[in-house]
Amino acid sequence: MPWTNEHLQWLVHIDTKQTADGKDIEIYEFNYDLNNEEIFSSWARHFRNHYCLDSLIDLYIEGTGYSKTEFLNNLKFPIQGRGSSTRSGDFGEILVSDFLEYSMNFWVPRTRFSDRHNRNNPTQGVDVIGFKSDDFSQNLRSDELMIFEVKCGLTGTSDIVQNERINSAITDSAKDFDVRKAESLSGLKQLFIKEGNIENATKIQRFQNPTDNPFKELSGASSIILNSVYNGDALEEIDASEHPNVDNLKLILIKGENLMPLVHQLYEKAANEA
Repeated sequence: MPWTNEHLQWLVHIDTKQTADGKDIEIYEFNYDLNNEEIFSSWARHFRNHYCLDSLIDLYIEGTGYSKTEFLNNLKFPIQGRGSSTRSGDFGEILVSDFLEYSMNFWVPRTRFSDRHNRNNPTQGVDVIGFKSDDFSQNLRSDELMIFEVKCGLTGTSDIVQNERINSAITDSAKDFDVRKAESLSGLKQLFIKEGNIENATKIQRFQNPTDNPFKELSGASSIILNSVYNGDALEEIDASEHPNVDNLKLILIKGENLMPLVHQLYEKAANEA
């Protein structure tokens, strides 16, 4: 898959705020430039391949009567309108996955969107999973598992959206740590086994039994919002102290202008340039 990270140069760290319980929230602004055709096109290709590999699309469209663009718009991508909330969530998860992989050097499998039965419904389970190891075959105590929850508020003007999204991400991150982690790891491992990718399945397996094979478990909660609802002072009201992995919890807020129109433009370009 032609992964690319040029679009992350648009993601700029601008500030760090503190919550009521003393946790840092890293603030980033996504200053995208759609006039940079080269980066936008590369990003759209990267985005498209989360749903359908370019190497497989010719096989997928055989017998359908669809062009590549029609196949993506009619069968793969969430549609604008009733699928817009899924578009928003997918956009956020992919952007945070990119941040985790390219800025924090985790291995992040990209499997969540390619096998959806209903393209307009979000995929269940942990939003983003990242793995880090100097040698996956050795079960090193320094190995790291990062599980991120992502919440997006890309529309609306209410200033309560910011803290609602962050609090929701923290709450669901706690559920990931206590409940969803084992299911998501098992599902990911089974998917790789079905694909015949035993190497990746073995990487996942290393993180399924922390009792016998200890590693560092990290949690993350991220929100993506509009500049118009950002309120840095209000972040002091956030309290993550009840999170079961609070000592290893990373908090990120990403903000930007006109993000929902950007999402629709990204899907359009991803389909039209297939």
